[in-house]
Amino acid sequence: MFEPIVTVLMPVYNGGAYISQAIDSVLSQTFHNFEFLIIDDGSTDNSIAVSSSYPDGRIRILKNDKNLGISKALNIGIQNARGKYIARMDCDDVNAAERFYKQVLFMEQHPEIGVCGCWVNAIDEMGKGHLWRFPIEPEQIKCQLLFCNTMAHPSVMLRRDTLEKTGIYYDALFQYAQDYKLWVELAKKIVLANIPEVLVAYRLHSHQLSAKNWCETVSEPDTIKREQLQLLGIVPTKEEMEIHRQLTNANLMVTKEFVQKAAIWLSKIEQANHVAGCYPRIPFAQVVNDYRGIIGLVGD
Repeated sequence: MFEPIVTVLMPVYNGGAYISQAIDSVLSQTFHNFEFLIIDDGSTDNSIAVSSSYPDGRIRILKNDKNLGISKALNIGIQNARGKYIARMDCDDVNAAERFYKQVLFMEQHPEIGVCGCWVNAIDEMGKGHLWRFPIEPEQIKCQLLFCNTMAHPSVMLRRDTLEKTGIYYDALFQYAQDYKLWVELAKKIVLANIPEVLVAYRLHSHQLSAKNWCETVSEPDTIKREQLQLLGIVPTKEEMEIHRQLTNANLMVTKEFVQKAAIWLSKIEQANHVAGCYPRIPFAQVVNDYRGIIGLVGD
């Protein structure tokens, strides 16, 4: 039986509009030792027909009888994966030709890393791109998770045995922030890193689940942040959660009142971490000071 080094895991639900570009970007990789596992999650469009039209023996298609949601579909994929590494891929994104080669090389050279992501080029429906830089260093990634997601889901490569050994998989209760939840839980046990190079074009469009379900895409990350704050011994008020959320808002309107409240909040969580020790102290202080800088405060 063929034993691939990488399992490319791509869930699909009515992804016919862009799926051919996604598949092409996988099959044109300079790294060839992979299986391509496509999980069709009850699509009603031509996704299956397009996927089945490729005469490449590395492609395996699993079909769910009904739509189970991306979290359950991903877990089914993990259970059926044969590769040492699992490379995530979405059906509307595009890989750089050397993505798998560079990520496998990185993981082989850094056996302490359990999950490896990269920077991405976010492209809109008109093809206009915007570079998304994510933190690189593992300690910074872990600390930053208290504030926001620090890894682009379709850019990651995971060690399959990391999931098996930790028993941590995608949480089916999260349909829009299942990746964020996974990183937070894994970061408690393993090391995460990002390669500072653009290896994925991440497509932004109106048909995405996150675009269609805005309320859920806000509430799920809030739940994940609240859980982390509670580990610090903080039960945040509604106002404090709003401040916490706004700190990562790219369109934040900084007012004098907000600066005053945010300064108090940042000091509160920094002091809580001194006591609880959930995050490494110096990197956490650096992350907090970065947010102080964003709102115009001088770091302590």
